[in-house]
Amino acid sequence: ADRSSVEAHLELKELRKKYDEAVNSKLQQETRKKTKETNLSLASSLIKGLRAQQRRWAKAHDEYEFDLNKLGGSCSVAAAFLCYAGPLTAEYRERALTGPMLSSCREANVMLKTPVDVIGYLAAGDNTRAEWRAQGLPRDQTCSEGAILVSKCPRGWPFLIDPHHQALEWILQQSSGSGKAGGFRDVVKQVHVHDENLVSTIQNAVEFGVSVVVEGVDRDLEVDLEDILRHKTRVRNNAVWVTIMDKEVEYNPAFRIYFITNRQFPRISNAFVSDLMLVNFTCSGSELSNRILAEVLRMERPKEEELRQKLLQDEEDLDDTVKRNQETLISILCNVQGNILESTDVLGPVTQLKDDMAECLKAKESVRAKLLKEEEITKQYKRVGEHGARMMRAVAQMSTINNMYFVTVGRFFQIFRQTRKTSPNAVVEIDASEVVTSWIRTLTQGIYAHVCHALLPEHKLAWLLLLAMEVDVGDRDEAAA
Repeated sequence: ADRSSVEAHLELKELRKKYDEAVNSKLQQETRKKTKETNLSLASSLIKGLRAQQRRWAKAHDEYEFDLNKLGGSCSVAAAFLCYAGPLTAEYRERALTGPMLSSCREANVMLKTPVDVIGYLAAGDNTRAEWRAQGLPRDQTCSEGAILVSKCPRGWPFLIDPHHQALEWILQQSSGSGKAGGFRDVVKQVHVHDENLVSTIQNAVEFGVSVVVEGVDRDLEVDLEDILRHKTRVRNNAVWVTIMDKEVEYNPAFRIYFITNRQFPRISNAFVSDLMLVNFTCSGSELSNRILAEVLRMERPKEEELRQKLLQDEEDLDDTVKRNQETLISILCNVQGNILESTDVLGPVTQLKDDMAECLKAKESVRAKLLKEEEITKQYKRVGEHGARMMRAVAQMSTINNMYFVTVGRFFQIFRQTRKTSPNAVVEIDASEVVTSWIRTLTQGIYAHVCHALLPEHKLAWLLLLAMEVDVGDRDEAAA
């Protein structure tokens, strides 16, 4: 009986062991089944989502192959732009890019991608343009091109023609190498060209590696900065030295100097400017019109203008997010080892990225629709912006007769705001065509009277002629439209 009991106990123990193994095997099979079902669900969703990405990637692949064949022409145009486009105004830069540069490449049988996108080619960094916006640089074409020329500066220190004070504000808000806005005003030293402390300010900046902005450079400098302008340095006792006005100063490589004038036509010699990189930040007519339009909307429809600016920023942020997610997604897919369906640590992030991209693209379409709606609401105020740009152009032309007639953009906007106070307010919230017409008339009278007060008698007829010509051009454009 004892033997039978022992055998039964051993048999029971063996059966329990087999039972436990079967239960564990069942649990493992159920776990595997759930994992496979989850992976299959994720894979199905991934394949469905990547099908849309496949079309986008196929199109991008074809574009890359197309661009690769024309890379030589793009490099040639970019190099020519950096070397020669700096002094040109916005209109002449556009002519140069679509005219002589294009013709030279075709004559030399160099393949070139058209239309030429210099900004996209030279500022292709992830956050380059976003950083410029954060630093206060306007979104327009001229400012972006100017920022490229200043940032890459192929020769000499930058000499900036900045009648609208856009470059100055951007430089003051730039951070020293961190790429973030703010906190740089206490690092940049501002000094006027006629300041008695000009030389000592530059000497201290060179020694301590501080940036200097020299304003009001309308003609050649009266002080000797040849060694600084031409980067003539000497090495002695394991230190770099430079001579400034007969004084040797230890040179700090973090030093930067910017020369700025607010005149469109500074009287500088070729000998002086040959050591510098001339960069023209003068707005084109359409860009100045958009800037005045933004000022008009801030006064007339502040909520709509605030929303419009936010939508523009959201559109740029969404573009950056989509691009960043695409690069991350491609990087993950390229680095997957083995079967992606078995890589649970990869499949989840990939699916999430795909969903995020779909949401971003949907949000971008929504933002674009809202922008179009806002532009339709504010379209009637465009006439004021265009007329204001013509007035500003006429005022700027008077400075070619005599420099004392120069009017800053800030002063022009002060007059612009004053004229609005004397114009009737809108009675109907949306249809303000009568108010716009009255404002244009008041603006013309206000600008004419303000400039006349400062003119010599012999120049008043020229001013009247310039103003009449600009008004006539505007009337003809409106009639043609």
